[in-house]
Amino acid sequence: MSASVDDSSTRTMLSALLSHLTSPALDPSQFTSPSTESPMICEFKVNKGYAIVSSLISFWIPGVTMVLMYFRIYKEAVRQERLVYRSKVAALLLDKHLQISQIPKPRPSIQVEQSTITTMRRERKAARTLGIIMSAFLLCWAPFFLWYLTSALCSNCKTPRIVVGVLFWIGYFNSALNPIIYAYFNRDFRGAFKKTLKLAFSLLIRCLTPSKC
Repeated sequence: MSASVDDSSTRTMLSALLSHLTSPALDPSQFTSPSTESPMICEFKVNKGYAIVSSLISFWIPGVTMVLMYFRIYKEAVRQERLVYRSKVAALLLDKHLQISQIPKPRPSIQVEQSTITTMRRERKAARTLGIIMSAFLLCWAPFFLWYLTSALCSNCKTPRIVVGVLFWIGYFNSALNPIIYAYFNRDFRGAFKKTLKLAFSLLIRCLTPSKC
């Protein structure tokens, strides 16, 4: 027990140390360049070093890590799906054999097998939901970070402000997608989400009524 606590404390200290060491890399004051084109307009312009470091830490490295980790999860889900199929075939063959031989069916073992299959199905569904959430995150934020790197590395590449705003909001839209994805694939979350929406709607109606707000 003490060994696990020590390991946890060590990991916590290393994480804190790593966060302190990497935080200067994200300090924009070290990498920003003043705007000489419009001195009366306050703009956040970064040089190539800050753009590369911040985008790598904020998106590209976590994105690649998520893809690699999900690939391992997907392989495990495929393996479990094969096990589920084999278990179904084995259960059917056993049931057929017991019917032919007129031997009493071992119900407890079959129930245990069915419980295992149900657990595998839940894990596979969770893996699929995780993949959809990860894909939504990458698809929503990849356009912004591609523009972010391109605009920093290519000084002559000009992007209209409306395009930049759209890219920002596509990334922010990812936060609105997550509850929808969870609600669609998770029955418990869907029920809680409906209750929350009903409560919010009732409060909104109450506030729109001057006498009740």
